[in-house]
Amino acid sequence: MAITIRRIVVFAMILALTAGSFGFSGVAMAEVDEGVREEILKLQDNIKSKKEEVAKLEEKIGTMKKSIERKRVEALSLKNQMSVLDQHLEAVHLDVESTKLEIETVQLELQEMHLAIKEKEEQIG
Repeated sequence: MAITIRRIVVFAMILALTAGSFGFSGVAMAEVDEGVREEILKLQDNIKSKKEEVAKLEEKIGTMKKSIERKRVEALSLKNQMSVLDQHLEAVHLDVESTKLEIETVQLELQEMHLAIKEKEEQIG
């Protein structure tokens, strides 16, 4: 029961201390016992400290979000580059295949010409 009353008094003191920021005329600090006043000051320090920690964490979160977005863009860029490289590689493979077929065609044409020359030599000879 004593803790509940003390909490009510502390809550009233917090309201009194913050009343100016809300436009209220509050309870005078002189009317509150020193222990409660000290506890309120500690709470205010803790609140300030926690708010500073939250601000730092929010700053880190913002930095992380920017980093994540940058990595996402880089990944898309890398993915696009990989796609271009894959297409280029496929084009090179097709070019190699085409060149092989051209070589085979030339070899067949040479065989045909060789046989044609042999036939002409036999007819002449």
